[in-house]
Amino acid sequence: MVKLNELFTRLIHFLHYYKKTVLVFVLLFLVTIIVTAVITASFYARNEATKNNPSSSPTPFMSPSPTPTSKPTPSYIPGNANISSSGNIYVAGVEVFGGDLQGNSVNLGSLQVGDSKSFSFYIRSTSNFPVTLSLNATDWSPPGIDLYLSLSWNYNGTILNPGNQIPVTLTLNSPLSSDFENYLIENQINTFNFNINIFATQS
Repeated sequence: MVKLNELFTRLIHFLHYYKKTVLVFVLLFLVTIIVTAVITASFYARNEATKNNPSSSPTPFMSPSPTPTSKPTPSYIPGNANISSSGNIYVAGVEVFGGDLQGNSVNLGSLQVGDSKSFSFYIRSTSNFPVTLSLNATDWSPPGIDLYLSLSWNYNGTILNPGNQIPVTLTLNSPLSSDFENYLIENQINTFNFNINIFATQS
């Protein structure tokens, strides 16, 4: 009992002598306990909230996706395409008039074997560019008479500008030959006809 009292007395003296130091340690101990309690309570509350609301879980870190390389912008505008163009349009044509023509025909009258018949008219260019002329005869009737009769003209290759006109003379030639006579007699031919064609071509 004496020893216990002595120990208690010494403790009182120790606390009285070192009371400031002891007070500081006590305060630090209390602060440590309080901070630990607050951290523990906060951690517990967060765990409870996570259990009750899983969507509130922290989002895991994801590395940013690489930025895709942009494609070059087309140098055109989508839609209708317009292409400018230019060129030349040629109209080749002639008209015949006057002279021995009766409208668009000519009456050659009677023709003897070995004779020739000439007739004249005018040719005007209705082309929109310079032209030269060419001539041929088609659709001979009766068949085979074109082997004996021939058509020629005096056109010399003159260039006709748009609207120009020239006179021309055409000549139908009949050969003086027994073959032609036999052809006419054997086939009982005493009439004939054909078409005259005049063409304009770019000079």
